[in-house]
Amino acid sequence: MNDTQLEPKKCMSIPYTTEQILGLAPNYYHIKSSRGMASVEKWQLLARTADAAWGEFIIRNKSPIRAAVDLAHLTFSCTCRGRRFPCTHALALTLLLQEQPDSFDLLPSPEWLQEWLAAHPAGEYPPGEHPADNRLSTHEIATQIQKRQQSVERGLQELKLWLHDLVRGGFAQARTKPPTYWNNMANRLVDAQAGEVARAVKRLPIIFKSGPNWPEELLTAIGKLYLLIQGYEHFSTLDLQTQADLRGAVGWYPRRSTVDALGQSCRDRWFILGKRLEEQRKQKIQRIWLWGRESNRPALLVNVTYNKEPIDTSLLPGTFIDAELRFFPSKSPLRAQLVHQDTAQETTASGNPMDGNRSIRAAMAAYAQALSANPWIQQYPLVLNAVQIHRQTHPTGNRWFVQDDDGYLLPLPPKFLHGWHLASLAKGAQREGAAALSLFGEWDGKTLTPLSIWTHGRNQGNDRFFELHLLRGLK
Repeated sequence: MNDTQLEPKKCMSIPYTTEQILGLAPNYYHIKSSRGMASVEKWQLLARTADAAWGEFIIRNKSPIRAAVDLAHLTFSCTCRGRRFPCTHALALTLLLQEQPDSFDLLPSPEWLQEWLAAHPAGEYPPGEHPADNRLSTHEIATQIQKRQQSVERGLQELKLWLHDLVRGGFAQARTKPPTYWNNMANRLVDAQAGEVARAVKRLPIIFKSGPNWPEELLTAIGKLYLLIQGYEHFSTLDLQTQADLRGAVGWYPRRSTVDALGQSCRDRWFILGKRLEEQRKQKIQRIWLWGRESNRPALLVNVTYNKEPIDTSLLPGTFIDAELRFFPSKSPLRAQLVHQDTAQETTASGNPMDGNRSIRAAMAAYAQALSANPWIQQYPLVLNAVQIHRQTHPTGNRWFVQDDDGYLLPLPPKFLHGWHLASLAKGAQREGAAALSLFGEWDGKTLTPLSIWTHGRNQGNDRFFELHLLRGLK
């Protein structure tokens, strides 16, 4: 659109809630600081076009900080040189646009903004896909795959010997091992390009503090690692889907060309359930969970960035997208890549957008079926409707549990921070005439980590969806 043909102000209101915007914040500090900066008096310029907004944040005795947001793709730019994105200035600018759109003047976009918008065309490559991959020849790709396969196999054989020594020495002796014992093995697996296995090894000593049943839990974890090793020892005799699951278990996922050729395609209206970001040294791993309304199936998008590369902010939890996904080859397909998005994101309508399970027993049955097909699933999405939150005694101390109408329980993590928040919201939902709140989280086989919730009001328009980590930052 030409800058001389600007849309009316009413067309510039962004269809996102305050919770969804704050959900882009990388941490609680950014939530709190951006809230304080979202005041018109602190900006000497607030302007917008049909596709972007920008502003100048006042800094005493210094040049103002210049921030911008691309509204079409929800990407951000700022001159503050912040180490995390979106920075507090970009978030504050977006909050102002959502809460006080009339404070923005309709102006032609400056040259610097046009250059920035042209420099990052969205959709050229899907999240997590590196452009350099498309410049490699078939022979070069095959050589890379062969080298990594050999590296992973050598690393797993070394792990096999290490596990033999660990079991031979006894679990009582394993409890006395220093941190370097576990870290050295994990680092060797990282060098072998088996990052997920390295993280599994680092989690082994944590099991010692899990309670009186730690020997059984440790044996289960070791057995799962040994099953992975045995799978790689018979790799060439397995079907392609099982091979893909084995590679995924070590953190090695197929290239786009492989997914295009072998993956299942599914076009649907996808609801974005929630996000989770994990940081490991210089690497950031972002998981985005979706749920298909028509197919009634979950999907997982994974974005990996390094160092100061910004994470993907284009998909907001609590919104719908009409899109085509292609699932990675797997016996139990979960991970997918976004192939094509037909429309812009839409906010949720009133009512429950998550057609999940009212029964924990049904949810566990679905998990068991997926696990029987792919025993290396690490996180499984659970969508539970009409649940309550309870605190009960546990051998490791008081623990929070999710409970359904049939009385079945699922434990939340031992150090879960938002138990009282959830319990209060569940009680509030009952007062509003709803049975209970709806909840989405990641199940790892032992605990459920809630990521987002949906509360239902008695009156239309009182429903709220938001990410759980925002509870501490919302008024």
